[in-house]
Amino acid sequence: AYYKLKDYYPDHPLAGQIERDIIEQLDKTGKRGQAQRLLEKSVDLGQPAREVEPTKIVAKIGDRAISIDEIDEAISQLPPELAGQFTEKQTKIQFARSYIGQQLMFEAALREGYDKRPDVNERLERAQREVIANQYFRDRVENRVDISSTDIEIYYEQHKSQFGRAPLDEVRGQVSEALRFEKMGGLQNKLIEELLETQNVQFYPENM
Repeated sequence: AYYKLKDYYPDHPLAGQIERDIIEQLDKTGKRGQAQRLLEKSVDLGQPAREVEPTKIVAKIGDRAISIDEIDEAISQLPPELAGQFTEKQTKIQFARSYIGQQLMFEAALREGYDKRPDVNERLERAQREVIANQYFRDRVENRVDISSTDIEIYYEQHKSQFGRAPLDEVRGQVSEALRFEKMGGLQNKLIEELLETQNVQFYPENM
């Protein structure tokens, strides 16, 4: 029945789900070889191996290839302090294993219907809200913080003891980060107050 649906309605919105159901049923009925071959075609990682230069291939999943360019792109999406940990050959290999492993775990979870579980969907909704709110914060607060050399010098003079009274040249980076954090806090508080006022939020502290 799943194969008929797939053949008759290849562009149906549920085509991806039908593909996962086929893999799941093949797996349950002991046809693991067929399930694995179908899974290899359905994973989102990489691209057809024939389209990737052999010298750039770092791993293969069936007939799909993961290139060093894809790994480098994934690393570049990490926060700078984390991305800096994956610059050497050995650490990139470790990252690639984890990167590919995460995708394969995702595919395995889909085959077992994890995307249909209420508790998983509830967490997905919370995660989505957090991602959207964080991006809003970056656009409205983090990316609007501007710090000049004069700002750093004034802040340093006002908080020398906080930096052990070391010369400014030695702690300039720390001073800049502390000032940036303080400015972001101020902008965030202002933004929250504006939103609370706009939405007419009322608090009842006696009930807390």
